[in-house]
Formats: sequence, C-alpha cells, structure tokens
Amino acid sequence: MRMDFRKAERLLLRGRCLLPKAENRELLEARLYYLEAYKYRKQNERVISLALFEKAYNMMKTTEPCRILSVLVFHMASLKIEMLRNGQLGDDYSIQDIAVQLNDSIEILKNEDPRLTQNLKECAITRLASIAVDYGYACDRRLSTPEEQVDEAQNILKKLGECGHLPTSKYAECLRLFVETKCCYKLGQCEIDEKCAKHQYMKSLAIADDALSMATKYGFKYEMNTISQFKHEISHKFEISEVA
Repeated sequence: MRMDFRKAERLLLRGRCLLPKAENRELLEARLYYLEAYKYRKQNERVISLALFEKAYNMMKTTEPCRILSVLVFHMASLKIEMLRNGQLGDDYSIQDIAVQLNDSIEILKNEDPRLTQNLKECAITRLASIAVDYGYACDRRLSTPEEQVDEAQNILKKLGECGHLPTSKYAECLRLFVETKCCYKLGQCEIDEKCAKHQYMKSLAIADDALSMATKYGFKYEMNTISQFKHEISHKFEISEVA
C-alpha cells in the first residue's frame, strides 16, 4: 500500500508517454490521476489531491472491483479524514459517507489474496474504529451515546484477526492501541464518580504510552505527534502526572 514518492513520479512520467497508445486508455488515465493524487497528498496539497482522487474514482468505479480500486478508495477516505480534522472538508461530504467508503474498500478485497491485502484491510478497520469513537458514526447509523460509540469501535477492532494469516502489522497495532486509548478516555468522560473517571483516564494514558513507544520504535512520525498531543491534552486537562 505504501508507495515510494520517487517511484510514483517515475510511473507518472512513463504512464503519460504510454497514454496515447494505450488500449484501455480510460483505465490507465484513471491510474495516472491516482498517482498524481498520491503525489499531491505527500506534498500536503490536500484539496488538489482530493480532486484528483475523485477523478480517478469516477473513472475507475465502472470497472470490475479490484485491488487498485480498493487502494484508491482507502486513500481517498483517509485524506477526507485528514481534511475534516483540519477544517478543509466542505459541507458536501459527511463522516458517514467516509465510513461507507472505508467499508467498501474492505468489501472489495474479500476475494483477493490476503497476502497482498492484509495491511490495507487492517488500516481500513482501524480507521473505521476511529470514526466510531471520534465522530460517533458507523457505516449504517449514528451512534447516539459514548458507550455505543466505544462498543462499536471495539467490535470493529475485533475484525483485525480476520484480515489474513499473518500477525497484525506493527502499524495497525499502533493504530489499534491509539483507538483503545480514546475509548478509555471517552468512558472516563461518561463516569459520574470521580475516582472511576480518573481510573479510565489513567488507563488511557497507560495505553497511550504503549502506542507512543511502538510509534517511536518503528518510526511512525505522524502517529508519534498525534499520540503525544493526545497524551498532553489529557494530562493537562485532568492534571494527571505522566509517567516519565
């Protein structure tokens, strides 16, 4: 799923040369739009990237569902989550639509070789769980209470063991731990009893420590920053001392 930036540039140049003579020109053009979208996303040009992802998707969705379509849908949905968090996503988009797209990405891969698709499915699952606990949406409904949001997120995470025969990737495990961190935090917010609430916050920080250690060990820089910020917010808001 991860692609080297320079490799994407080389593929773009080669693809543009082949495009005029291509037999299936529309499919190749859609893949070129996808590569361009990927390139702009890496450059943090999110608005341009999303427009290109959508061009590629509109051209490719009429073809037989395949792994490249699933990858495209996953990246497009993940980009929309980033833009939503940064206030860049327009009113034409809804968080439930994003959840549906992530689920579609998983469904497309059901008949594909799990050795080639396990990492992608794991990442889609953790993002679906994050949408449930962060925004209170599942693919098919609004989750009305914090308890319902946590239950949905944890049920989604259970699907990680169904992705393939290999152990869960370190990246997906890091994301899983971060979702669990947010679940404990949300349960703490629901607690009326101060001691029970503090217990959940402390549990949240402990899991966050594990997630941050994993992100640091394997060089997941974005997750390092996000988890560190989350830990700081909890510690500052509730005056809980962090373990050094």
